[in-house]
Amino acid sequence: MVGTDAPRELPDYERPPVVEIVVAVQFQPLRRFGMPEIVRLAQGLGEGWRIADVPPALGRMVEDPGRPTESATMLNFGFQPPPRAVFTSTDDRWLAQVQSDRLAVHERKRAERPSFAHVAPRLTELRKAVAQAVDADVFGEPHPPELVEVIYMNQIRTSADGAADVLRSVSGDGLHRVGGQIDGFNQGFSTRLGGDGKHFEGRLRVLASVETGPEGDEALQLQLISRRYVRHHGLANVLERSHGDIVEGFTAITHDAMHEHWGRFR
Repeated sequence: MVGTDAPRELPDYERPPVVEIVVAVQFQPLRRFGMPEIVRLAQGLGEGWRIADVPPALGRMVEDPGRPTESATMLNFGFQPPPRAVFTSTDDRWLAQVQSDRLAVHERKRAERPSFAHVAPRLTELRKAVAQAVDADVFGEPHPPELVEVIYMNQIRTSADGAADVLRSVSGDGLHRVGGQIDGFNQGFSTRLGGDGKHFEGRLRVLASVETGPEGDEALQLQLISRRYVRHHGLANVLERSHGDIVEGFTAITHDAMHEHWGRFR
């Protein structure tokens, strides 16, 4: 079913600080996804991809309207956990993760900045390759999409004491009243997603912390995560809405002076 929501005109920037974008879709699990299927998938992806790892599968993502839960814990009771296949492109720009109930595509910053417009088509390509490898209609019956997750990871060069110059949620006055230089910063919050405040559609999370690099340089790591249930809205529509949640959320929580620095033109 195609969604009927009117498209949002989103803010845009010439030089946004985004360093990685992730688009993932959780669906009703496949009956089989093991090493034979992973080998066929690797062959189907072609020479531009290589297998990087085969770790255990991640637990299912669950969003509850009552509390901001994280991914469900996967209980195996001594059985071998199901696998997750991690592939990387030969230029390390792209990463794909596949397990029996989830597909995810990452675009990492290299010569050009990551863009949702790049990642969404790659997800479609991955879905087709997985469907062929497992001989099943991934994102179709009996494996329809249930939940989408879109993540933007941003990196902004600043110290812990300078976080107030980037984020509206940090009071600069409050920081300086502490009486000394702030040498550690970690903040997180979440908000419900729903048009009228009554119907729960998912959750937007914001995580921010200042990390020190190997050469002693500090940077604010700002991560925004939108998870939305698909339900009757249609997958493409929900992916676009999650992308919009993040772009609008990023603009709302950062200062206008930073927007000018990043070259906001809309």
